[in-house]
Amino acid sequence: MRVALDLRPLQSPSRLRGIGTYLRGLLRGFLQQERDLLLLTWRDLPVDLELPEGCRFFHLPPPRPRVLGWLRDRLLLGRAFRTLAREVDLIHFTSPFELDMGWPQAWPGTPRVVTVHDLVPVTHAGLVLRGRHRLLAPVYRWQARQLGRAEGLVAVSQATRQRLVEFLDPPPPIRVVPEAAEGFRVPDPARIHQLRRRLDLPEDFLLFLGGASPNKNLEGLLVACQDGGLPPLVVAGAANPEQLADLRIRYPDLPVRWLGPVPAEDLGALYGAATAFVFPSLQEGFGLPVLEAMSCGTPVACSNTSSIPEVAGQAALFFDPADPRQIRQALRRLASEPDLRAMLRGLGLDQARQFSWQRTARLTWQAYQDFLASSS
Repeated sequence: MRVALDLRPLQSPSRLRGIGTYLRGLLRGFLQQERDLLLLTWRDLPVDLELPEGCRFFHLPPPRPRVLGWLRDRLLLGRAFRTLAREVDLIHFTSPFELDMGWPQAWPGTPRVVTVHDLVPVTHAGLVLRGRHRLLAPVYRWQARQLGRAEGLVAVSQATRQRLVEFLDPPPPIRVVPEAAEGFRVPDPARIHQLRRRLDLPEDFLLFLGGASPNKNLEGLLVACQDGGLPPLVVAGAANPEQLADLRIRYPDLPVRWLGPVPAEDLGALYGAATAFVFPSLQEGFGLPVLEAMSCGTPVACSNTSSIPEVAGQAALFFDPADPRQIRQALRRLASEPDLRAMLRGLGLDQARQFSWQRTARLTWQAYQDFLASSS
């Protein structure tokens, strides 16, 4: 079985960290298992990956921003997918909500599998779409409806699968294949010490990592921190800069350190330096930062909604993200109870070991085989 794996989300200007992590991990798992892959990329655009020699590529024409360019792209994509259909048994599209990816236009008769990371832009559009981006809501709904035309869907969590079942009538076959956080481990104390000095971090702090879109609920966390009695909050991440700037203006007196973007090579030490990691998201498709923090031995307090309990298992302190009092109570417990932190640290390490990209790749390949068998 030869599969075309779509790497174009790594070349998209709007690429997200979670999707990039998923693609790198899945591809690494496939390559370790010596699967027969054709890597689908835009022509003449860089791919954000270090790949071994011998990887085979199939290049598609890159998108053009103007309307006439978009129409021309549809014709060129149709021709390219017609050629691709003669070379592979299946095409795996890895991000259905990236604009101009053209996955519904893949040549009829070629089995298509699509990974769905979440349906938040469709089911909870008000949490992620602001300003001019609200105009994209009908586009996202249309793209989600096209998922019913695929031969199979890969959902990254049971929560995402349930949303697909409710949205599509009827849905195609769906397999749940979780992500992983390999590459994160308990950091060396010397690295933590170096990072703490370089960034001038306090000895005790709570860590938030992510953007400021409403579904991430950073404002809810800031409200929970208003009454004091907690270690200072460190906010890392560069997504949604306008909303981040607005929050900094509206909450000027809180003990918050705004780090901005953090290089990938520093994330493990940052997790390890934190007293606890807090993940107050209202809606998630998976919740990868929870696993990353657990892999680094950091106690986690997180939301009890959507997919997050699936990821955290019994290894986190849960709260209702819509209730700042519950967030505050959970964080005060973690800050004041070292025995609780030690227990969650051990449980979190055990929980994170249950996830691996090798397992993700193996389950994904099995899903390909099952989808092909059911569609023949």
